[in-house]
Amino acid sequence: MEKYTKKFEKLEKSSVKMTLVFSAAAVDESFKTELGKYAKQLTINGFRKGKAPVSLIESKYGESILSETFTDMLDKAVQEIFTPEDEKEAVAKEYQPLDSRALDLMNEKDIFPIKKGEDVVCQIKYDVYPQFELGTYKGLKVEYSAEDYDPKVEETELEGIRSRNAMIEEKKGDTAEAGDIVTLDLIEIAADGSEIEETRKNDYVCTLAETPAAPYELDKKIIGMKRDEVKTAEVEYAKESAYPEQNKTWKIVLKKIKVRTLPELDDDFAQDVNEKFASIDDLKKDIHDKAFDAYEKQVENVKIDALLKEIIKNTSIDVPELMVDNALEEKWYGFVQQFTGNGQRSYADSEKYLASMGITRESYTSMIGDKFSDENLSNIRAGLILDKLVEVEKTQVADDSELDKFIEENKIDTKMYGEAYESMVKGELRSQIGKDKAIQFLIKNNEFVKVEKKEETPSTDAAEETPAADAKPARKPAARKPAAKKTAAKKAEPKKDEAKAEN
Repeated sequence: MEKYTKKFEKLEKSSVKMTLVFSAAAVDESFKTELGKYAKQLTINGFRKGKAPVSLIESKYGESILSETFTDMLDKAVQEIFTPEDEKEAVAKEYQPLDSRALDLMNEKDIFPIKKGEDVVCQIKYDVYPQFELGTYKGLKVEYSAEDYDPKVEETELEGIRSRNAMIEEKKGDTAEAGDIVTLDLIEIAADGSEIEETRKNDYVCTLAETPAAPYELDKKIIGMKRDEVKTAEVEYAKESAYPEQNKTWKIVLKKIKVRTLPELDDDFAQDVNEKFASIDDLKKDIHDKAFDAYEKQVENVKIDALLKEIIKNTSIDVPELMVDNALEEKWYGFVQQFTGNGQRSYADSEKYLASMGITRESYTSMIGDKFSDENLSNIRAGLILDKLVEVEKTQVADDSELDKFIEENKIDTKMYGEAYESMVKGELRSQIGKDKAIQFLIKNNEFVKVEKKEETPSTDAAEETPAADAKPARKPAARKPAAKKTAAKKAEPKKDEAKAEN
C-alpha cells in the first residue's frame, strides 16, 4: 500500500513547496500498530501491565499516540525522499533542500490534532540551491579603476618594522604626549555616577595618537595628563564607532608612561630583523617585493570585482532566503570575532560584551537595511557565479597533490582543525582552489581597461562591499555549522518509555 504521494512546486526566491498526502488507510494502519505496542507497555489502574483493553488505551491516549505516529511517518517520509538508500530514487537536484534541517511545515496548525479516517495533507516549504544559466562571462571589455603603486607604503612598512624593534623605556617626563605608550585603568561611569564593573579595563595599554583611535577614542583626553593623574572625560560617539551614537563618561587613571627609542636603519638593524638580510638594502628589497606583490593582487581583485559586477548584470539568480540569512550570520560572526582579542575572550563573552554596549545581532543586522537589496545580494551572487564557473569550466582540484601544494604555499596547519579537517575544512579548501582557478580563467579570457577613478559620494551603508570580498572563502576557514530554521514537525506525547501508571 502506498503510504503517501508527493508533489513539488517551485516558489520565488529559490524555494520549493513540497506537498505530501498521506492516505487515511496508511495512517490508520500505522496507528493501530503503534497502539498495539503501547498496549503491551502501559500499566493502567485495575489491569496488569499489558492487559488493559486496546479500546480503553485509545480512549485515554488515542489522540496523543495518533499525533506521535503521524509525526514519525512524516519524519521517515522526509528522510526517504531526501536521503534514500537507493540513489536512483533521489529527487531531482532542483528539489534537493539547501539544509534538510531547515524545513518549514507550513500548515502545522491545520494538521494537529490528526483527524481519524481522513487523508493528511502536509505542505513543507524549504530553500534549494539556485538553478541558473550563466550570462556572458568571456570576451568582455571591462573598465576598472585603481590607484598607481605608491612607494610610500614601503617607507611605512620599514618604519613599522623599526617601531616594532624599538626599545621601550620609562619616560623621563611625567606628561603624556602623542606617540607615548600609556598604561591606564578605564572605568565607565553610569548616569547615576556609579562605576560599571562589567566594562572596566585594568592595565589597558595603548599608544596615544593625534587622531582618536578606536574603540575608546580617548587619545585627546589623555594627551596632557600627568602620571598618576585621575580624570573624568565625556565622549560623544559617532554612528560608525564601537558605541554607535552613544554618549559615555569615562574615569581615566594614568598609571604609566613609556616611550619608544627607535633603532638606526643600518646593516646591523637588518640582520637583527632576520639573519637572511646581509644589509639594509636587502631588507628594503624584500619589503618592496612583498609590497608590490600585494599591490598586484589588490589590482587583480579590483578587476575581478568589476568583471563580476558585469556578469551579475546579465545573469539572473534568484537567491534563497537561507543563503541571505547565513551570509548575515557570517558577517555577525566575523564582527564579534574582532572583539575576542585573539582568543583571550570567548565568542560568547564577546557577544555579552557587545550587548553591554548596546550592540546585538539584531541591531547590527538592522543597519544593513533590506537584506534582499541588490547590494546585499551581490556578494552571494558573485560566489554562486564562481561556483558555476568551476563546474562549467572544470577548474576543480585535479588531485590531492594540488591540494597539498596549496596547503604548503599558504602555510595552513591542518592539524589545528582536528576531525573537522576531513569532514568540512578539506572540502572548503578544495572549493577555494577551484574558485581561484576560475578567477584566473576569467582574467585570461576578458579584457580589462584602466580608467580614471570616478569621484563618489561617501557611503555610510554598513553592507557596502565588493562582490569578490565574500565570493572567495578565507584561506584558513573555520569549521562552523550552518544556521537552520526549524524542524519539520513536533513530537507528541506520551512516549512509550514515559507512560504513566494511573492510580
